[in-house]
Amino acid sequence: MRPLTWLLAGCAFLAPLASTISLAETTSGQSLQAQAPFSNSPSTSSDSPFPRTNPTGESFFLDAKALIQDQINMASRLDSAMSGPDPNAVRAVDGQIVIHSGKVDRFMALHYPVVKPRCGDAVANRTSQDAVTCDLLANNDAFQGLQAKLFARLNMLSGIAPVEPLPLVSGENTVEQGGIPVFKKGALNRPAPSRVSTVPDLPQPNDPLLGRPMKSAIGDYEPPIPPAITAPPEVVTALEAIQARLSSAKRNLSRQAAAPQTVASVGADASNRSNRTPRTRAVGFTNPAIQVARADANAYDVYPGERIQYQEFLQEPHTGITRVLTRQQRDRDLNQLQNRLQPSVGERYPYAILVEPSDPPLPDLTAALRDRLAPVDTQRFPFVPLSQTSFAPQLAMQLEGDNIQLKHEGLDYGFMVDMGQLNGVELNEISAGLEADEVNLRPDMREFFLNYRVPNKLEQLMLDRRRFLSAKAGPSNLPTLLSPQAPMQVGHTYLLRTVQFDAPEALTHGKPVTPAQRRSLDETLAMPGKDLLVVFQPVAERHNGSYTVLWRVLGEFPTPEMTDAADYATFEKSSIVSGSR
Repeated sequence: MRPLTWLLAGCAFLAPLASTISLAETTSGQSLQAQAPFSNSPSTSSDSPFPRTNPTGESFFLDAKALIQDQINMASRLDSAMSGPDPNAVRAVDGQIVIHSGKVDRFMALHYPVVKPRCGDAVANRTSQDAVTCDLLANNDAFQGLQAKLFARLNMLSGIAPVEPLPLVSGENTVEQGGIPVFKKGALNRPAPSRVSTVPDLPQPNDPLLGRPMKSAIGDYEPPIPPAITAPPEVVTALEAIQARLSSAKRNLSRQAAAPQTVASVGADASNRSNRTPRTRAVGFTNPAIQVARADANAYDVYPGERIQYQEFLQEPHTGITRVLTRQQRDRDLNQLQNRLQPSVGERYPYAILVEPSDPPLPDLTAALRDRLAPVDTQRFPFVPLSQTSFAPQLAMQLEGDNIQLKHEGLDYGFMVDMGQLNGVELNEISAGLEADEVNLRPDMREFFLNYRVPNKLEQLMLDRRRFLSAKAGPSNLPTLLSPQAPMQVGHTYLLRTVQFDAPEALTHGKPVTPAQRRSLDETLAMPGKDLLVVFQPVAERHNGSYTVLWRVLGEFPTPEMTDAADYATFEKSSIVSGSR
């Protein structure tokens, strides 16, 4: 009997405690309900200090906005993966599609537990909320339909890079070639290694000169050619449809967000409805393509703030600002997976153009040459005026180690000298005559810069070009000072003489001249060109080793006219002469 007595006594003791707990839960529930205006259970208390709002609309807005942003990111990643050579990017997008499908299922279970949206009805019969949901569902189906294309692309890329099971994200020991265990961590955000053997870091060879191939740094070595990859047409069409539905979903979500919501001030009296203030939800989405373009420009282009900082200097004629990059940045790294159809850094950010056809005339430095000009009657192949051609001379420079060097292609060449820091003299104050109180130059150096005459015969032109490239040009006391490169230092001013040509393919690549072109041989062998005197000054060094450079063209010299261009051209034989019928 004693256990039964203890049980009855315990029940009698717990009864008032249970009622107290029940009362506390009820009070707490009412308090939480009053503090959660977006709760799914509407409050029945008339004295709540917060207004009653539409909880489903706010929750739907936030969830739909997150899904739209996910689809924007996924469409950008899918486009990049299908047009790139990295199989890890393809595998990452495939996994993101699976994860996104789960998000869409949870979204539908939360906001449409019973009645599904009427996606088959006309647009006029749907609410903006249903229209957003229908676009999200259609895009989710489209992404799932593209998984087969991703699998096919993964098989194709297996010949470029290995497609192997990744180690654990936390890391594990994997056996490499030769049976050596290596601790690795799996990550799809790093590109897969290339199957191509290591490519030596060599500068790209120049174009062949006068039809003769250039000698390579390594005998009989041909660098690998990166693959050319494009997205299949059906994938491009599907992505265009996805982007169109995303635009529609963003418009419909903006309409829903445009309706202001009423929110009362905290602590206001419940009966005072005038304390309610309208609130409009902001709709903003991030475009990954724009972010990538901004990051790319920040790494390789001039900062917008720099253009503002030097805008007074840039308003002067024949001036400019540019970013000088390293050779490794401009050229393709053949040890990395890449698509040769996509432009390299050097192609995305070309060299600065020194002279445009629409620019005002430059100071003429013909008088500095005195009697060194060739007679007019010997100028058989005259140069075409710059305004009649698409040729535009460039400030073709790049960094090699700690030195800045000219990028010579075709028949181009030049030389420069470091004049150091010019105390009290700005770039826009240096005259074309290189006065002694403006520049730090020896008299013989100044004389050479102003009086050097570009030869009018191709053989002598190539001889001078080789001498300058090997730093063996000029008078006997100048060989170590004149060079196509110089140490790069911020704040120093450099003087540059650059000679550039737009030589025809008949000379640079040995392309035969057809009988029809021989009728207008002067036009076929014409070479637009420029001989310019330029000063430039590095003003800032960037974290990636590049420099921001200000430049100014002081003047131009008369461009030489080649008299023996026809001697180096190859002519096709006429069909009548060759005996063909």
